[in-house]
Amino acid sequence: SMTAPFRSITSTMSTKISTSIAIFLVAVWIVKALQSESEWLEWKAQHTRRYASVEEEMARYKTWQRNKQFVDEHNSQADAIGYHVAMNHFGDLTLGEFLERYGTPQRYSMHSGNVTSSTNVKVFVPPVDLTYTDQLDWR
Repeated sequence: SMTAPFRSITSTMSTKISTSIAIFLVAVWIVKALQSESEWLEWKAQHTRRYASVEEEMARYKTWQRNKQFVDEHNSQADAIGYHVAMNHFGDLTLGEFLERYGTPQRYSMHSGNVTSSTNVKVFVPPVDLTYTDQLDWR
């Protein structure tokens, strides 16, 4: 019958198209990985970063990638948000490491709104019913 050769040709074409798409996606992934690694090496040189071991470098690279992803995603919406962000010398630190080194002794939970302190620092917590005026005359 005529349909058997047609099915064979269609199946072969479908396999070739699927293989081509897979090759293309792998190529895109490789290009992105090389670009990311190149940006990492440039960032490390700019901020004179050296790590004690390959394991530490890999961990810092993963952290840097997550931070870079945040920057890229934020900046893709920056017009709506109103400002841009950029990678800086803190790019290889997790949020926890950054707060541990440079944060204040207080801890703020964004989910519950609770403020607690690990030292005797007093933290202002506004009353629930507090309202603010739209304008203030500072004269």
